Amino acid sequence: MKNTFLTLIMLFYGLFAYSNSIYNSIQIIKTDNSQITYPIAWSDSVISNNSNQTLFLSIPTSEIKEIIYPYTIAENEINLSANDKKSFFNQLFSVSLKQSKNYQLNCDYTIEFNENSATFILSYLTDFTAIVPEFNCFGAYIFVNGKLFKNGEESIDFSNPAEIKIVSYSGDIQTYSLSIKNAALPLVTLQSTENENEEITTEWKENFMFIATNANGRKDCNGLSEFRGRGNNFAPDKKNRYGIKLEEKTKILDMPQGKRWITLPCNNDKSLLRAELGFYIYKNFLGSCWTPNYRACELIINNTHKGSYLLTEQIRITDERINSGLILSIENDADDDDDSFFSSISKSLFVFQDPDAGAIGTKMIRTQVLIDKFESLLYSDNSNDNNKAIELINKESFIDWMIFNEIAKNENAFSKDCYLNISTENIISMGPIWDMSDYFGLKSNDSHEDFVVINHGWAKQLLKDMSFSTSLHQRFQVIYNQKNAILNWIDEEAKKKLPSAFSNELLHNNFDEKSNNYSSFSEKYLEEVEQLKLWIDARLEWLNTALR
Repeated sequence: MKNTFLTLIMLFYGLFAYSNSIYNSIQIIKTDNSQITYPIAWSDSVISNNSNQTLFLSIPTSEIKEIIYPYTIAENEINLSANDKKSFFNQLFSVSLKQSKNYQLNCDYTIEFNENSATFILSYLTDFTAIVPEFNCFGAYIFVNGKLFKNGEESIDFSNPAEIKIVSYSGDIQTYSLSIKNAALPLVTLQSTENENEEITTEWKENFMFIATNANGRKDCNGLSEFRGRGNNFAPDKKNRYGIKLEEKTKILDMPQGKRWITLPCNNDKSLLRAELGFYIYKNFLGSCWTPNYRACELIINNTHKGSYLLTEQIRITDERINSGLILSIENDADDDDDSFFSSISKSLFVFQDPDAGAIGTKMIRTQVLIDKFESLLYSDNSNDNNKAIELINKESFIDWMIFNEIAKNENAFSKDCYLNISTENIISMGPIWDMSDYFGLKSNDSHEDFVVINHGWAKQLLKDMSFSTSLHQRFQVIYNQKNAILNWIDEEAKKKLPSAFSNELLHNNFDEKSNNYSSFSEKYLEEVEQLKLWIDARLEWLNTALR
């Protein structure tokens, strides 16, 4: 005969005898009078309903004669004001969140408790008034803010830290504190209006609703957009760079209006600060060329949190950005459909970056002729030719660009993402700068010494001119004199970014610690930030000496 294995729903009052000898354990008496003792933790130990409790057994019901369950204190006998008395049966191990009033959270990670407190970082949540937690614990009762709690069924207002009391079978209490925060960053959401399961690729996808929300929950803007992944290493399961093309020019998070935007993932940068740092330095202390505006944010795509990103203006010819001329970049390779050419002397690859500017036909030919003319004068052994080369450029933009890339120690300055723009008067300007998340001493073995720009390419030739060289040295002092301001900015931004960095770590595990403890992560993150500051400090000091 086939045995039946049941999950027994045991009536808690009346069916079970009390036995001091088996306190904290469940005793099973079988029909042959043999006895088996189970730890009480094997049961569904938290009483969500005072009239029953669930016990999971793998014993045929036909073999069970009697179940003796330990005595449990009644709810009205519990003294919630009593001092904590830690025991095996009032421990809270972790908590997961199921849902809230406005979001289906479905968190696939939990937060462990450390010294009876924990902080949950929900970067994409702005309403904390109705969140449903599920506690993983041993104990007979759970009280939240003084009220009996039905585990995983009731909502809690987490606007302030919640006081959680786990009560053992004997009435001993242990108190915990749970805080829930958001990352204090704006939220950028892209949601398909047709198919939320649509696979994102590097091809443009239409009909995505773009929504930007301030950190305080106030909607900033929304509108239809096209959306795609960017980069040769794009993969759906990775943290990627994305391009956004809005239907109409839109002002986003107090940035000037525009249609084209980029989200930078800052994948390799544990501090998540280097890209912002680059834009901050250039915009505030150099700025001979337009610099993209930026906002740190959390990114949601089709209801999936992607982590901490930097939303930036895309480099384009528009009234709000670079208002005229052409934009090119020096690259190490080009796509088949790119408009590009190689210069005749340096053999650099120039790629047109704004197709709307008409980077084809006669404009391409004229641009190549201008670049070749500039290089022939620049690389000439005749000083008069060198002077004529300098007349073809915006000297200040070249100096600022060279100083900036030396500070960042961008070894790819003349071979990748090296932008320049040509005015309608055929004057060449360097810039704008772009994503610096892989520089500023990112590699652990990256020395703060050595030049990477001024001894290479056009820079090496330009610095043969004494006037140009003197101007560069003087301009560097502007940055050097602001060193403390830059280091203080890093500290301030790190404090703001910490919750977002923690949430990003839970998603992407950049620190390889596999820890979801907020306090532990905070220490590691701030150590990373300190290393960035030390490198910047040492780099500026070295340049201050070397440029003399």
